[in-house]
Amino acid sequence: MSYKAIMEQKSKQRVAKLYSVLAACILWGISSTSTLVWAETPRINLQNTEISKLVEMVSRLTGKNFVLDQNVRGTVTFISGKGLTEEELYDAFLSILQVHGFEAVEAGNIIKIVPIGKALTTRVAPIIEVKPQEPPPVVPVDETITQVFQLQYIPAQTALQTLTPLAGQGETRIQMNLSSNALIVTGRGQNVERLGQVIRNIDKPNNQDVELVELRYSVASQLAQTLRELMGGGATPDGGAIPQRVRISVDERTNSILLAGDKADRERMRSIITRLDIPRTQPSETQVVPLKYAVASQLITTLKELQVTGTAADGKPVSRQVRIAADTRTNSILISGSRTEREPIVAAIARLDIPRARSGGTKVIPLRYAKAEDLVKVLSDTAKGIQQQTAGTVAGAPPTAAASSSAGSSGGDISIQADERTNAIIINAPAHIQNNLLKVVYQLDRRQAQVLIEAIIAEVSTDMTNRLGFGIAAFDAQGSSPGAIGSSNFGGLNTILSLAKGGISSIPSGLLFGVANNNFGAVLEALRGDGATNILSTPTIVTMDNKEASIVVGQNVPFVTGSYTNTSGSSVQNPFQTIQRQDVGLTLKVTPQINRGNTIQMKINQEVSSLASSSAGASDVITNKRSIDTNVMVEDGQILVLGGLIQDNFTDSEQKVPILSDLPIIGNAFKKNTTTKTKQNLMAFIHPIILPDREAADAYTRNKYHNLQRQQQESRVLSRGNVATGGGAAVFPNIECIDSTCAKGSADDLHFQQQKPSQPQTQVKRVAQTPQQQHHQQQRAAAQRQQQIRQQQLRQKQLERQHQQRLQQQRQRQLQQQRQQKLERQRQHQLRVQGDRGANADCVPGFCQMYE
Repeated sequence: MSYKAIMEQKSKQRVAKLYSVLAACILWGISSTSTLVWAETPRINLQNTEISKLVEMVSRLTGKNFVLDQNVRGTVTFISGKGLTEEELYDAFLSILQVHGFEAVEAGNIIKIVPIGKALTTRVAPIIEVKPQEPPPVVPVDETITQVFQLQYIPAQTALQTLTPLAGQGETRIQMNLSSNALIVTGRGQNVERLGQVIRNIDKPNNQDVELVELRYSVASQLAQTLRELMGGGATPDGGAIPQRVRISVDERTNSILLAGDKADRERMRSIITRLDIPRTQPSETQVVPLKYAVASQLITTLKELQVTGTAADGKPVSRQVRIAADTRTNSILISGSRTEREPIVAAIARLDIPRARSGGTKVIPLRYAKAEDLVKVLSDTAKGIQQQTAGTVAGAPPTAAASSSAGSSGGDISIQADERTNAIIINAPAHIQNNLLKVVYQLDRRQAQVLIEAIIAEVSTDMTNRLGFGIAAFDAQGSSPGAIGSSNFGGLNTILSLAKGGISSIPSGLLFGVANNNFGAVLEALRGDGATNILSTPTIVTMDNKEASIVVGQNVPFVTGSYTNTSGSSVQNPFQTIQRQDVGLTLKVTPQINRGNTIQMKINQEVSSLASSSAGASDVITNKRSIDTNVMVEDGQILVLGGLIQDNFTDSEQKVPILSDLPIIGNAFKKNTTTKTKQNLMAFIHPIILPDREAADAYTRNKYHNLQRQQQESRVLSRGNVATGGGAAVFPNIECIDSTCAKGSADDLHFQQQKPSQPQTQVKRVAQTPQQQHHQQQRAAAQRQQQIRQQQLRQKQLERQHQQRLQQQRQRQLQQQRQQKLERQRQHQLRVQGDRGANADCVPGFCQMYE
């Protein structure tokens, strides 16, 4: 019996039983929370009625037997606006169960009410087979059924992965059979029908072959665009349907179209291409385009490259069917083709046939500080970079690179040369490149900072070293306390530092290796005041930043490096020696490098060599050599002390009594011969000073010149003071200085008035004097000496006042220099800012006039 017949028989049974139980339903009571209203035709209204009560009512009305699962709980509400038949009541009952997540499963004469997920495993659902190429069957919507879908084109596993997310949580169960390539779907009818529609849509053939269609008359890119537009419209020009599942690609190299899709769709698309790939209807003409600025023989190469790429600069397609030729006699381009094909070529010629960039002419830029030969390479590389960025390239053509050399550079329209005689740069370039190069020259042609290096190289005895405790201690330029960086068994650094740095009580004992302070003159005076110290040299030199400076004081001594003697028989023929000369003496090499924060990194090589006395067995000259090679970093104005090179010196001395020591035999008793051994410590004091500008260099030069004048005047005053005081030394006040040219207790910074030379005294013939006259004369001489002493004291007070005035003037000059330096830095900063803002201007403000 078919499924339809079974359903009809059940429907008749329901109608017969409906009237038999009508009277029983009227007498049935409803709980306090639910009501049942009957009319002449049965109408049912339920509010918050337990599901078990609803099942009991439906069982009495329909005569069906129900079994409830233990999980079936809850309340329902049902409102009927009209009377219901038995069949309508049962369908409504099934819908109520489905809404609440339950389902009725028939098992013979018993209907089980279970949750939906459990129903799929307990129901024996009717099986409906769905075969390919057949219309889908009609299935009950609210009943659980099982359908078998036989797949034809896609694997069952692939279809299962696609349908699983659509099945829902426990409502529908999907299984696959790999042997028959089928899917078994169990669930409510409406869900099974929905999944069946999905299966029919995905189970289709896949004939994605690729076909190449060569074109004879059309351009592949243009025809492909037309086909895509037709696919979007959905119809061909003749009214037929155009396939929507065909993928279209273009092969410009072979001027072909590639089709990918089903065979039927590809055949339909190929027939459309055949109808469109026909000879052009427009007549082919030849157009002559005369050129004004470009050269025809050069431009034809660019136009042919456009044909290869198939696209012009504005994005318009360029046909390969167009024939292009160049007429060098008339400097014209000949274009043969239809009007539509010629238009992109003519438009490209119009964009390329333009005048060259306006030339900026030739400019001669004299340099002030930089060297012209050094700037040529920098400017050439800069011009090449600007040209690559700004020059327009067509179809990816690489820009021309400038060739450079040591004497000049030229490339394309750019020429950069150096004139050694005038130290000038000659630039011939377009205006925008020339303007950018002028800015680069302005940034590079600036005065570099210089470094002034003062040095003291001296041999200090160990006695003096023990008393001074020399080594490396550090002072800052503002006068803070020194700090020791090492120690040994030497005494405190008190004597020299009390002169170079007033107020220092003591330094930890030790042999240190550097001193930094700004009172360099005090160090020099302290070393000069020690008789055991031998000052070898006090050089001063100025060098550029990162440039080596060297000082050599000594002799260029020849050394024998080889000899040759040709002995023939008993005579020597043509002997000779090879000589190499070397510097023997004092050599100082310093390479300063200025870093940020006014710190100076110095590479120092200091060497002191001397000829040793000849010794037995020596075949050539022997030299004594002491050297220091180091890299250090100090602050501007600090003093660096390098030492520790100790040498032993032996001194023979003889003490004797005159006359008696010359007697024979007994003369040795009246004389004594001693040999004294002394250790000499070679020390180098390095004092670097940064000279950032011309004002600083001028200030140092003036101070140095004034110091030389003061030293000369001081020597003359000292000589007069010795005569006036009877041989006693002149006493100078302790004066504190603010710069590096003087120190407390030093006479370097004292200024003396020019004294007139004394008049020669007339020779008077002396006459014998009485004791009384001699006493009066001595009193007068003593009064004169007292008067001279008072005058000397008055002069010293006057000198002190002058010195204080000069110190005040120096402070004012320093403040004025600092203000000028600040203004100069502000001016340079403003020029840099203006230069950055004027990157697209024709000239840097205030700069072009500078070099004109």
